[in-house]
Amino acid sequence: MLNANSQRELTSTEVTAIKECVKEYRAEIEAKFPNQLLREDVLDLLEDYCKVVNGLTARIMNYGGVILSLDIPDKNGNLLTFVFINTAQTLEKQIFTAAHELGHIWRVDGYVAEKCNEKVDEELSEKIMNRFAAELLIPEEVFQELYNREYDSLKEETGKITLANMLKVIVSLMNQFCVPEKAIVMRCFELHKISAKSKDIILGETEEAKRAIDQRIKEIIRDNGYIKFQNPTNKKYITDYPVLLEQAGRLGTIAQDKIDNIRKTFEMEKKETQRKMDDLID
Repeated sequence: MLNANSQRELTSTEVTAIKECVKEYRAEIEAKFPNQLLREDVLDLLEDYCKVVNGLTARIMNYGGVILSLDIPDKNGNLLTFVFINTAQTLEKQIFTAAHELGHIWRVDGYVAEKCNEKVDEELSEKIMNRFAAELLIPEEVFQELYNREYDSLKEETGKITLANMLKVIVSLMNQFCVPEKAIVMRCFELHKISAKSKDIILGETEEAKRAIDQRIKEIIRDNGYIKFQNPTNKKYITDYPVLLEQAGRLGTIAQDKIDNIRKTFEMEKKETQRKMDDLID
């Protein structure tokens, strides 16, 4: 959900609060995922706090993801929180979406509001979640090291870099952190690697310029064999969802026609649900 086009930038106090929030969770995260970078692991991390629905629905067709509360209880009768991930998008976009939605579940905007003694509206909340996702997936210290290495290998004798080579740096960092192009460009800007003008140039000042930049990035991705960036995963999967649907049907918390529609949407056979129920009992 990288859609922050507002003129209002986050303040240094807000950014500091976001960094503190990430730091508070870092030890817990590293205990489960010891790798230096989260990358795809953020999808598993999200599963620890909600039910992740991998698939494409009309509700999220134009978005990376959305959080919904559905009338489906867990085994203790508590209603579950569901995060829908749009798998029509490529993997790196799904990863950033997962981190963004995790920020909503952890109520990072509330943390920032309390620390900064301010009200956070929806627009500011989205900016906070995008920065949170960046801090979580693209740690500053690691980014600085990798960026400097890539930049130094491609810079001119003057110390500056051409746009063509800067795009190579961006794609290489996309691959290493497994995040979208815009996340890397914004990180470069946030950490003062590029100016606001350069950021706008790379992101495309006009539709025509954006198409040209996007085309060149696709070519670099193809030339380097970064296959994961070229195709959507189109997965349709929900952890333990067949079991939950069966349970909701027995308890009568969801109408049978709605259950049948969900099964159809995610291509679930009733026999698969029964098999998983049997496995759970055994």
